Amino acid sequence: MSAYQSDEAAVGTRFVDTLPLTSTIPLVRLSFAYNNPVPNVRSCLVSFTDTEGIEHSIRVPAESLYEAAIEAMGAFRRGTFAEMTFGAGTQLRIRVRAPEEEHTVTVGKVLSWLEGGARSPRELVKKNRLRERLRK
Repeated sequence: MSAYQSDEAAVGTRFVDTLPLTSTIPLVRLSFAYNNPVPNVRSCLVSFTDTEGIEHSIRVPAESLYEAAIEAMGAFRRGTFAEMTFGAGTQLRIRVRAPEEEHTVTVGKVLSWLEGGARSPRELVKKNRLRERLRK
């Protein structure tokens, strides 16, 4: 087990990771952040801050954090930011509605998930669809 103690198998529940003994700050992570399907498609506001410090956002429907990030990246590229490339370190802030949640993930982490293997035929279909959405 790593320096972080966690219960990655928890689904649909909130759980706390504890940092190594050198820190006293607990990290609270929500299962939505780990691509677990949610009961319904939820409205997500995805935003990033450009190199000039201006925040840009777009609302997209999604079932998971990564799906929201990919749909937003594709929408940004199809719109005003057609020529922009998102660096692997670009942080995307995702706010989920009903109930309100907020998560931050890097573009590199999202793309790594997208290129990784699928755990089920349903996830494979979703990843293929998202790859196409990102290319458009």
